[in-house]
Amino acid sequence: MTTYRTEPEHVPADFRKQAFRPRTWGGGWKPLFTGDLSGWDELITQEDKRQTQYRPIAPGEAPEGVEIVDNGLLVDGTRGHGIGLATGDVRWHDMELSLLMTPISGDCNEINFRWDDSEGCLARPWYFLSIQPGDATVAVDRNARGWVTPLSVVHYLTEYGREYVVTILARANSITTYIDGALVNQVTDRHSPRGRIAFSANGSKALYRDIQYRALRLLPDVPDALAYRWESDDDMPEEFRLPSHTTEV
Repeated sequence: MTTYRTEPEHVPADFRKQAFRPRTWGGGWKPLFTGDLSGWDELITQEDKRQTQYRPIAPGEAPEGVEIVDNGLLVDGTRGHGIGLATGDVRWHDMELSLLMTPISGDCNEINFRWDDSEGCLARPWYFLSIQPGDATVAVDRNARGWVTPLSVVHYLTEYGREYVVTILARANSITTYIDGALVNQVTDRHSPRGRIAFSANGSKALYRDIQYRALRLLPDVPDALAYRWESDDDMPEEFRLPSHTTEV
C-alpha cells in the first residue's frame, strides 16, 4: 500500500463565537468517522439524476474505490466512476467540520455540506468545498440539481501529497473556510440552510483523516421560502442562474 505523508493528529481550532455558546446542541467536537462506515451511505448516481439514490453501507464494508487507512478514508474516484459517501444529520444547521486532507490527484475532490436529502439525494441545493492543486484554487460552490454556481474562488497554492488542516464553518447564511488556520473563503448565501456531510471524488483521489464535527444548532424543518424544488432547468428559479456572491482573489 502506498504511504502518504501525514502529520500528527490535529486539534480543531475553536472558531466558535461566544454568542453561540448558550444555544449549542450536541456538545463539543466529535469524530465523524470512527473506523467503520456503518451508518454511512454510498451515493449511487444514475444517468437520470432524479433516480440517484443512496445505498446504506453495511458494517465492515467499504465501497469500491474506498479504503480505510490512518484513521480516515482514502477516496479514489480514478477507477472509471465517481464516488460519493454521505453521513450525518440532515437537521444540521449551524455546524463546524475539521479534518486532515491530503489531495493526491485530480481537482474534483469535494467536501459537500448542508446536503439536505430529506426529499431525495439531489432534491435541494447544497454546498461543496474543492481544493484544487492543479488550478491553484480553493473554491466554495453551490450545486442545485447539477447547476453549479461558484460562490467564492480564491487563488491558493496547495500541493499533491501534502496534508492540510481543513475547517468549514457554516452558521446561518455565513460560510467560512480555513486551511491550516488561515482564512480562505467567505460566503453569504441562504439557499441551503441545513444538511449532511458528503465526500465525493470524480477522476480524483484524496485521503481524509481525523474527521471531526461540532453541531451547534439544529433546523428540524426548512421554511417554505427556502424549500426550493424544480423538475428541470426551465423551472429553475432565476436566482440560481447567477452567483449571488462571488469573490475572486
